[in-house]
Amino acid sequence: MSDTLSAEIGKIIRRERQARGMTIEALAHESGRCKVSVSAAETGR
Repeated sequence: MSDTLSAEIGKIIRRERQARGMTIEALAHESGRCKVSVSAAETGR
Protein backbone atom coordinates (compact mmCIF):
# COMPACT_ATOMS: atom_id res chain seq x y z
CA MET A 1 0.00 0.00 0.00
CA SER A 2 1.33 3.43 -0.82
CA ASP A 3 2.44 5.76 1.97
CA THR A 4 -0.16 8.32 0.93
CA LEU A 5 -2.99 5.79 1.03
CA SER A 6 -1.83 4.47 4.42
CA ALA A 7 -1.76 8.00 5.82
CA GLU A 8 -5.26 8.75 4.50
CA ILE A 9 -6.67 5.54 5.95
CA GLY A 10 -5.00 6.36 9.26
CA LYS A 11 -6.65 9.79 9.31
CA ILE A 12 -10.03 8.17 8.75
CA ILE A 13 -9.47 5.65 11.54
CA ARG A 14 -8.45 8.39 13.98
CA ARG A 15 -11.32 10.71 12.98
CA GLU A 16 -13.91 7.96 13.37
CA ARG A 17 -12.43 6.73 16.66
CA GLN A 18 -12.49 10.24 18.10
CA ALA A 19 -16.00 10.91 16.77
CA ARG A 20 -17.15 7.89 18.77
CA GLY A 21 -15.35 9.11 21.89
CA MET A 22 -13.08 6.07 21.95
CA THR A 23 -9.54 5.88 23.21
CA ILE A 24 -6.86 3.95 21.37
CA GLU A 25 -7.09 1.37 24.15
CA ALA A 26 -10.86 0.97 23.68
CA LEU A 27 -10.54 0.60 19.90
CA ALA A 28 -7.75 -1.92 20.36
CA HIS A 29 -9.92 -3.96 22.72
CA GLU A 30 -12.98 -3.81 20.46
CA SER A 31 -11.00 -4.73 17.35
CA GLY A 32 -8.90 -7.46 18.95
CA ARG A 33 -5.66 -5.60 18.21
CA CYS A 34 -2.98 -4.22 20.51
CA LYS A 35 -2.60 -0.49 21.22
CA VAL A 36 0.61 -0.38 19.22
CA SER A 37 -1.15 -1.75 16.12
CA VAL A 38 -3.98 0.78 16.37
CA SER A 39 -1.53 3.63 16.87
CA ALA A 40 0.57 2.47 13.93
CA ALA A 41 -2.51 2.28 11.71
CA GLU A 42 -3.54 5.80 12.69
CA THR A 43 -0.13 7.17 11.82
CA GLY A 44 0.06 5.31 8.52
CA ARG A 45 2.83 2.95 9.56
